[in-house]
Amino acid sequence: MSHPFDPRVLEALESDLPATHRPFRRIAQDKALSEKTVLDAILGGLRRGVIRRYGALVAHGKIGFEAEAVAVWQVPEDRLEEVAALMSAEACVTQCIQRQGPAGLPCNLYTTLHAATRDDLMALVEALGRRADVEQCEVAFSLREFKQEGPIYSGWEHDRSV
Repeated sequence: MSHPFDPRVLEALESDLPATHRPFRRIAQDKALSEKTVLDAILGGLRRGVIRRYGALVAHGKIGFEAEAVAVWQVPEDRLEEVAALMSAEACVTQCIQRQGPAGLPCNLYTTLHAATRDDLMALVEALGRRADVEQCEVAFSLREFKQEGPIYSGWEHDRSV
């Protein structure tokens, strides 16, 4: 598998950012690269869309967003792009993904939403459904988080044991 930039940079970006004033210098030192090489790889990845965004992973419950849920929607195929764009534009929607649902669940658009309370979240889901003129299929609230982190892509081509 060929990487869009140095795989050492990819591997470093999948880990926590070093808590230092010059985190990319530290990454460069750890990977035997120049700081410019690391920064150029990151900026190039952002320009090419390989890196969509670079930011913090916030523990939403610790800042007052206690409700998280996945709402699954049945959207006519000819309206999927329109509805996905409308839902994706909402700040409360953190993911909007087209999926093939399991047998018996004819939903094809899955959104992850966050709000302060379950009632607030349900009001957001209902408002989204009205604005998009689609029926909500199901809402599944998160009960407990066991793991949340970004995916690790480096090394997959070598370790397929899972």
